[in-house]
Amino acid sequence: MGKVLKKDFLKVVEKYPPNKFVRWYFDNFSKERSKEKVNNILVAVLISLFAWGLIATILQLDRDLIKYPTYAYVIILAIHVVLGFTAGKLNNRRIAKIRKELGLSIEEYERLANKYL
Repeated sequence: MGKVLKKDFLKVVEKYPPNKFVRWYFDNFSKERSKEKVNNILVAVLISLFAWGLIATILQLDRDLIKYPTYAYVIILAIHVVLGFTAGKLNNRRIAKIRKELGLSIEEYERLANKYL
C-alpha cells in the first residue's frame, strides 16, 4: 500500500483496541514496567519459593518441606507463562488485523507504531 497517513493509522488502531486482559498483562509485566510493584511481588514470591525448596533440599529436611514450595513455584510460574503467551498471541492477532486492513508489512507497522503511538 502507499503512504499511510497518521489519521488513517490511528483510526484503524482505535478500531482494534487491545482487550482488558492484554492491557492488564502488558501494563503489569512488560519490560518498561519491570520496576512496578506487581512484577516485584511476583519475582519475590518466586525467588523465596525457590530458595525455600533449595535450602530444604540441601539441609535434607522433611519431604513435605521440599514438595509444597516446589509445587507452588511450578504452578505460579506455569500460570505466568501461559498468561504471557496468551496475551502475546491476542496482541499479535490484533496487530495482524490492523496490518491487514492497512495493507502493511511487519516493518511498516512497527515504523508507524513507533512514530505515532
